[in-house]
Amino acid sequence: MLEFWFMFPIAILFASIAMAAGIGGAILFSPFLIVVLGFSPVEAIAAGLVIEMFGFSSGVFGYWRRRQIDFSLVKSLVIFTLPATIIGVFISHYVSAEILQAALILLLLFLVWKFLGRKEYDTSGLRGEKIDGKCKSAASFGAGLMGMISSGLGEIDEYIFLDKLKLPPSIASGTSVMLVAVSAIVGVITHAGYLISTNQLSIIMQVSSVILFAVPGVIIGAQLGVYFVQKISENKMRLFLGLLFSFLAVILLLRVLGLF
Repeated sequence: MLEFWFMFPIAILFASIAMAAGIGGAILFSPFLIVVLGFSPVEAIAAGLVIEMFGFSSGVFGYWRRRQIDFSLVKSLVIFTLPATIIGVFISHYVSAEILQAALILLLLFLVWKFLGRKEYDTSGLRGEKIDGKCKSAASFGAGLMGMISSGLGEIDEYIFLDKLKLPPSIASGTSVMLVAVSAIVGVITHAGYLISTNQLSIIMQVSSVILFAVPGVIIGAQLGVYFVQKISENKMRLFLGLLFSFLAVILLLRVLGLF
C-alpha cells in the first residue's frame, strides 16, 4: 500500500486546481490513474469518485464559511442530478473501456473549448435567467457523466451558473462544489454496492491503495483552492487549464489508439 505515497502531493496539486476552477478533480485524477498508473477505466472512475467525494466535501466547508453557496439553487437541481448519477454508475459497468475513455476525451475537449475557445463570461450584472428546463436537463446530463466517468457535473454546472444565470464566479464555484459533493457521495455508494454485489472486491482493494494517500491530499488541496480562487487571474487560469486539458486529451487519445 505504501507504494502510492506520491499520491499525497499530487492530490494536493490536483485538488487545488480543481477547487479554484470549480471543476471536478476526477477530470485530472482519472487520466493520471489510467495513463501513469495503468488502472482500468472502471478502477480509475471508482477511485476518482471517492477522491472527489472527500475533496469536494472539504471544499463545501470552505465555500460555506465564506457564504458562497446558493443553497436554493442546489435544492432546485439536486433532485435531478442524484438519479442521473446513479444511472451513470450502472452504465459505466456495462459499456466497454474504450467507450469510457472516449467519453472522457470528449469531456476534456469540451473543457478546452470552454477555457480557450469562449469569451469571458459577463457576470457584472444581476442574475439573468431563472433556472429552466434546459438548465435542469444539462445538469442531469452532467450528473450522468459524473456517475459514468467520474467527471462532468462540475464542468457543466459552471457553464450553467456563469453563462446562463450570471452568477459571480465565486458563488458559481461554491454552488457547483456543493452539487458535485452530494452527487459524488451517492455515486461512491452506488459503485461500492454494485462491486460488492457482483463480487468485484479486487477493484475496491486496488482503489483503497490509492485513496489512502490521495484523500488527505485532496482535503488539504481543496482548502488551498478555495483560498486561491480569489487570488489568481482568471485569464491566466483559463489559459493554464485549456492547455492542460488539451495535453490530457491528446495523451488519452494516443492511449486509446494504442500509440502510447
